[in-house]
Amino acid sequence: MVKRALFILAMLAMVAGCTSMKVSSDWDRTVNFSRYRTFEFLATPATMDQLTLRRIRRSVAAELRERGMHRPVSSRADLLVAIRVSKHLEPRSSSVSIGYGGGWWGGWGGGVTTNRVRNVPVGTLIVDLVDARSNQLVWRGTARGALSRNPQRRTEKILEAIDTMFGTFPRPKVTPPARGSVPARKLPRP
Repeated sequence: MVKRALFILAMLAMVAGCTSMKVSSDWDRTVNFSRYRTFEFLATPATMDQLTLRRIRRSVAAELRERGMHRPVSSRADLLVAIRVSKHLEPRSSSVSIGYGGGWWGGWGGGVTTNRVRNVPVGTLIVDLVDARSNQLVWRGTARGALSRNPQRRTEKILEAIDTMFGTFPRPKVTPPARGSVPARKLPRP
C-alpha cells in the first residue's frame, strides 16, 4: 500500500513538473509607480498570432486598469507596453523502468529501462513597461512553459501567467465602486 502511494505521488510530481510554468517579474525599485496614469501598447511584429496577441493585450490592459490606469484619449501615454512572444522546441526525456526478481541479498532478477526523448514546444512571454518620457524599462514580467495544443488550455495558461506576473506589481489594485452605488453627497442644510 505504501509503495503504491509513493508511486502515485512520484507520477503526480512528474506530471506537475512537465506542465509547470515559470513566471517572474522585476522592476526598478526607485520608480514611483503611482505617477503613471495612462498606458499604450507598442506595435508588435505582424508574424505574431493575432488571436493570441489580442488575448494578451486584453489581459494586460485589464491588469493595468485594475491598478487605476487607462488608455489615453488624446494625450501621450505615461507607460508604453511592449509584448514579445517566442516559441521553440525543447528536448524532454522520460524513463520507464521495469524490473523482476526476488530475494534481497544474493537474489536473482533483472530489468529493462527505456528512455524516450521528445521535442516539446515551449513558449516565452515577456511584457515590458517602459517609461514614455525617459524611454527606460521600469517593469518586466516573464513567463515560460510548455505550450498546450488545445487553444482553450493555452489561453488559460496565458491568462494565469499574466495574472501571476502582475501579482507583485508595485502599484496595488484599485477597488472600483460597487455597481449602482451612488457616491455620498453632503445634503444642503435646511
